[in-house]
Amino acid sequence: MSYHIQKGEPDLESDSDDGRLASLDALRYALSTAPFFRRVHNIERLDSKTADDYSFPPDKCAIHVNNVSFAYEEELVLNQLTLQVPKGRIYALLGRLKPQSGSIRVFGTNPAINAVPGIGVGFMPQKIALYEELTIDETLQYYGYLYQVPMALIYQRVNFLISLFNLPDENKLIRDLTDNHRWRISLAVSLIHSPPLLLLDEPTANVDPLIRLSIWDHLNGLCREEGLTVLITTHYMEEAEGAYTIGLLRNGRLLAEDRPQALFVRFNANTFDKLYLKLCQIDNEFNHLNANTNSSAFEGTTLPMAEWPLCERRLTAINDALINFNFLRFFASIKKNLFVIRGNLVIMLFFFIFPSLQMVFFCSSIGRQVRHLPVATYNGEHFGHLSRQLFRSLDNNLIKQIKYSSLDSAVKAVTKGEVWMAIAVSQNFSQLIDLRYNCIANITSQEMLESNVKLYTDVSNAVIGQQLMYSLMRSVKDFLPTISDKYWAKYSAPIVIKHLVYGSESPTFMEFLAPGYIVSIVFISPMLLTAYLLIKDQMNGLLERCLSTGTSGFEVLLSHSITQLKVLVLQELLVLLVTFVVFRVPIRGPVTPLLVLVFLQGVVGISFGLLISAICPNAISAMLLTSGTVIPGVLLCGITWPIESMPRPLRILSKALPLTLPIESLRCIISRGVNVFYFKVLIGFVISALYSSVNTVLAILIFKWRTSS
Repeated sequence: MSYHIQKGEPDLESDSDDGRLASLDALRYALSTAPFFRRVHNIERLDSKTADDYSFPPDKCAIHVNNVSFAYEEELVLNQLTLQVPKGRIYALLGRLKPQSGSIRVFGTNPAINAVPGIGVGFMPQKIALYEELTIDETLQYYGYLYQVPMALIYQRVNFLISLFNLPDENKLIRDLTDNHRWRISLAVSLIHSPPLLLLDEPTANVDPLIRLSIWDHLNGLCREEGLTVLITTHYMEEAEGAYTIGLLRNGRLLAEDRPQALFVRFNANTFDKLYLKLCQIDNEFNHLNANTNSSAFEGTTLPMAEWPLCERRLTAINDALINFNFLRFFASIKKNLFVIRGNLVIMLFFFIFPSLQMVFFCSSIGRQVRHLPVATYNGEHFGHLSRQLFRSLDNNLIKQIKYSSLDSAVKAVTKGEVWMAIAVSQNFSQLIDLRYNCIANITSQEMLESNVKLYTDVSNAVIGQQLMYSLMRSVKDFLPTISDKYWAKYSAPIVIKHLVYGSESPTFMEFLAPGYIVSIVFISPMLLTAYLLIKDQMNGLLERCLSTGTSGFEVLLSHSITQLKVLVLQELLVLLVTFVVFRVPIRGPVTPLLVLVFLQGVVGISFGLLISAICPNAISAMLLTSGTVIPGVLLCGITWPIESMPRPLRILSKALPLTLPIESLRCIISRGVNVFYFKVLIGFVISALYSSVNTVLAILIFKWRTSS
C-alpha cells in the first residue's frame, strides 16, 4: 500500500532509504509541512511493484540493542543483551528494554539522549487503554490530534481504519463494545498516524485464534507494503508464530535469535514450547548459551542503521527548539476531558451538586440559633406579680417553659435529662426583690439569699449551656428596670457601646463559620475531582498511552487544570448561591473580591489535586496522602474555632497552611465589609496565588521526573 504526492510537491526520493516514496513517508511529509502550509496534500497509490520484497532478508536495522543490562528491585532482568530488530519486519521478544548499562539505538537515535519522537512510534499497551466515555470516532480523532495528523487527513485515516478493522458504528461508545472490538480500536489507534515503528505489548493474548491470524496477516501486510517495523514483547509463545524473527530470553540473556522455521530445524522442534524447553536445557548444560550455541539470523554481521523519515526529524527538531507544547494536542486533550465528563454524568453531577448540598446541610444545621429548649420552671409564690413578670420576660423562641409543682420534681427532670435547666423562685420573691432594690438597708442576709433566682443547670453541652445563660442574663437585664426607676443609676455598669465598628448587635455563630466552610468545600471538591481523574488515567494505562504520543506532562496537567476550572466556576456559583441567596447569610463587603478569593481557593485545590496525582501512583496512596494532609489542615485552619485559642506553635503552623489566612480574609469581607486593599484581605489573595503556583510547579516537576525515569 504505497503512495506518492502529486501536484508539484517537492521530491523527497533523495531522502528515502530505498529510492521511493511510500505511503507513510507521504503522510509524514504532510505532517511535517502542515504547520507551515495551508493547503492539503493529495495522496495517491503507487504501483504495488515498488513495494518491498518481503521474501528477501532485511538490509537495515531499525533497533539495535548492544550489551544491555537492567535490574528491577535488585533482580537482574536483562544480562548483557545484544540483538537487532530488522527494518520492515516483525520481531517477537520476551520482556521490555530499559537499560542501566549498554546502549539502545532506534533508527539511529539514542533514546537516552534524544527521546524517540511520539509521531514516529505506534504504541499498543497490554491493557486496552481506551477512554470508555468516548465514541469510536472521537477516540480515533483524539489520538490523531495527539499524533499531530493534519485535520484534513484525520477523517480519511479514521474512515480507512474503521473499514479496515471492520468496526461497528463510529458513534458507539467504547464502553458498549466487546473486548474484541476494543482490541481492534486499540490497534487502530497505534496505526492512526502510519508510524514507521510499532510497539506491541502482548497484543493477542487471550484473543480468538482466528482473530489472531487475521491480525498477523494485516501486520505482515503493513511490513511488506509500507516498510513498517514491529517489535512485540510477549510471554506467550503463540503470539510469536507470525513474526519474521524471534528472540528468546531466559534470565535476562538471549538464548536464540532467528527465523522461527530456522530455529525449529536447528533444534529439531516442531512447537515453540518444545523449542524453548530444549534451549533452556542447553542453557543449563552450558550455563552460557550465547557463548556456545547462540543461533542468530545476523550472527557475525551488523546491519546498517535505518534513519527516521523526514517528518519525524523535522517535528522532533521543532519540539527540541521550543518547549514541547502543541496547541492542537492541548485543545484535543481539553476536548477529551469534556467528553469524559459528559460520559460520567452521575459522578460529575455528584461533584457539581455535592458542594452546594454540603452548604445546604451546613446552613440548615450548624451555626443557627438554638430554639425551643425544654426548661423546667418552679414558682414558689402564688400571688406575687414580679415572679410572673420574670417568667414572662424569658425568650420564648429559645426556651420552652415546662411548669412543675415542686422544686424537687423540677430538679429531678434535669437529672433525668428531660430538661436543660430548672429555674426556681422562693415564696416571697416579689416582696424580697422589691426590698432588695428599693430599700437595701433594711434587708437581711437570709432575705438577700431568698431574693435570688435559683438555677439548676445541665452544662454537659457547652453551646446550649452558654446560650441559655446568655439569654437568661438578657431577660433579667430587661426585667430589673421594671422594679425601680433608680435601678439604672444605682446598679448598671458604667459602660456604653457608642458605635459598632464592624459586625452587628446580634452576631450569629453562622457568620463566623460560613467563610471557613465555603473555602474548605471549594478547596476540597476540585482537589478530589482532579486527583480522581488523573489517577484513574494512570491506573488504566491511559496516561502512559497519551505520553507515548509525544504529549508532554505539562500539556496533560494544564489541560486537566483548564477543564477543572470550568467545573469550579459552576461549583462556586452554586455554593455561593445557596449560602447568600437561599439561606441569606449576611454579606457586608463587595461581591467581586469575594468571588475572586473563593475562585482562587478552588484553584489551590486543583493544583493540590495535580500534586497528589503526580506523587501517588494509585488510589490507595492518594487516599492516604489526602487524609494525612487535608484533614489536619482543615482542623487547624480555624473553621470552627478561633486560632487565637491554639498554643503559639500551632498558631504559627496554622497561619502557614493554605486555608487559614484566606478564611480570615473572607471573614473580613463578609463581616467587616472591607475591600481587597485591607491588609488581612490582601494577604489571603497572596497566599492563595502563592500556594497554587508552588503546587503546580511541583506537580509538573514531579510528573516530569516520574515519566522520564
